[in-house]
Amino acid sequence: MGKSAMKKAEKPTAAVKQAKLKEKRQETLRKEQLQVLSSDKTNQALMVEQVLGWFETHPRGFEHIHRSIMLGSYDALDSRMALDPESDTRLPAYMNKWRLLSIGLGLEILHEVVPAVASFVNKQMQRGAKLSKTDVAEIVAFALHVDLNGALPSKQKTTLIQWSVKRSEESASPLKSWTSSSEPKSETWQDFQKHPLYRYWHFEHGQDDPDKTTFGFVRYLNTDIRLRIPKELRGFEMSGPWLFHTTFINGCIKIPMQHLFKENAEEVAQLPEAPLCMDSVPSKLPETKTTPPNDTETKTKPQEKDAPKTPKKRTQRSDPKTPSSSRSSKSAKTDAVSPPPSSAKSSKSKQ
Repeated sequence: MGKSAMKKAEKPTAAVKQAKLKEKRQETLRKEQLQVLSSDKTNQALMVEQVLGWFETHPRGFEHIHRSIMLGSYDALDSRMALDPESDTRLPAYMNKWRLLSIGLGLEILHEVVPAVASFVNKQMQRGAKLSKTDVAEIVAFALHVDLNGALPSKQKTTLIQWSVKRSEESASPLKSWTSSSEPKSETWQDFQKHPLYRYWHFEHGQDDPDKTTFGFVRYLNTDIRLRIPKELRGFEMSGPWLFHTTFINGCIKIPMQHLFKENAEEVAQLPEAPLCMDSVPSKLPETKTTPPNDTETKTKPQEKDAPKTPKKRTQRSDPKTPSSSRSSKSAKTDAVSPPPSSAKSSKSKQ
């Protein structure tokens, strides 16, 4: 046999060896996976026995942990984003405002801030409720008292969640006390949207509406701040009472909430504090205080700085190269008071 024939005979044997190596590697991977699964199952079974034994000797601790589980306090630990090792990355370029949050990130923030609400929303979506990312973002904005159109405090996911938790701790959102058993009970997504704990504005009757057919006031949260509704707006409905900048609607007519602020500016001693709104994502993480110091000054100062200055009067330049320009300017100034040509000639003739 020649050398060429020997090489041809060696090629199939090399291919067979590579195929066998691949099979061996696959078998070893399968064995390792089975070992991991079996060890996980045995460990979980052991942990279940230990936890059950602990519950028997700690009944009050069992009640506390059971309540936390039912409120969904630990659901975020097994979420897809929490198990993804690459989830702690910078947010996409388009996700720079609160209203642009994805459903997954919005739910993760809610799990840290109001876990009972997050668990309820998650269950509603599993049951087939069609919730958009706007619906979830509106809950996040309400819970944190931030403007939907405002920029995020950070594009880093972990930093954003930590900032949200801190801001929630410093605020007094009504959703913190919400549970699935809160009266009136919320069995559907529509029930939750109508819940009194999930709204900025509450309609109230006034003394000048004795027939009770229309409302004369809107109350801000559970405070003493009440805004009088003008007579021309009474009978209107709200597009969303859980929105701070909501809209009054009557057919095709839409009136923004800002109209009520202007109408009540002189009557009400203190208007409601507007949600936190940033124009762009800051380079430095902002503070989480719900009431920034000198809020009115921060709104007026940029306008004062950006206001155009009154232009100074330019002094006439005597340019030897362009004498016509100076002559034209002088003539323009004297034409208004100079006598007509005929009178000038007559004065010269008299002399």
